[in-house]
Amino acid sequence: MPLCGKANGSVELTDLLYIWPEGLAHYVKEHDVRLPERFVRHTESQLELMDDVEVDETWWLGQQAGIAGASAGT
Repeated sequence: MPLCGKANGSVELTDLLYIWPEGLAHYVKEHDVRLPERFVRHTESQLELMDDVEVDETWWLGQQAGIAGASAGT
């Protein structure tokens, strides 16, 4: 049961260095939870690295087309 009554997911996320609960963003935004500076610096550095990553949307677009096709058939 969440502390504030809001369902925030039930999985843990990781970047293979840190582990955090799925609902962490809710607690930061709504309850003013402050994250350790070390964690913040790490996540900011990872965001900078991701700016250069090329995203292949082929799989996602194929999934969306499959869902749309399945809905049209019913």
